[in-house]
Amino acid sequence: MLGEDCLDMTIQKMAAAVVTAVFALSGGSVMGADEAVHYKTDIDIAYRSGPGLTDYMRSRCKLDVYYPAGKKDFATVVWFHGGGLKNGNRFVPSALKEKGIAVVPVNY
Repeated sequence: MLGEDCLDMTIQKMAAAVVTAVFALSGGSVMGADEAVHYKTDIDIAYRSGPGLTDYMRSRCKLDVYYPAGKKDFATVVWFHGGGLKNGNRFVPSALKEKGIAVVPVNY
């Protein structure tokens, strides 16, 4: 299966990621729709590093961070696209754009 190389995260790492996401989501408030907010996107951030990475890991184990620039205390959604761990690519869903929140789409 294509995604197996990226799926060997330990249960503890996944639990830590979930806890972090819950705190991020509960800690911020969504800005009003009438506020003018500029958004930035940092792309191709590797979440795997170290020796022994396969070409697949180097190319696919990346995420982007879409966020309201110059703002503080915003909620964050970690977005895993569909595809059954075999297909698809990361993207920011249009329904989550320009809502005063950060979105972290993840490839695997």
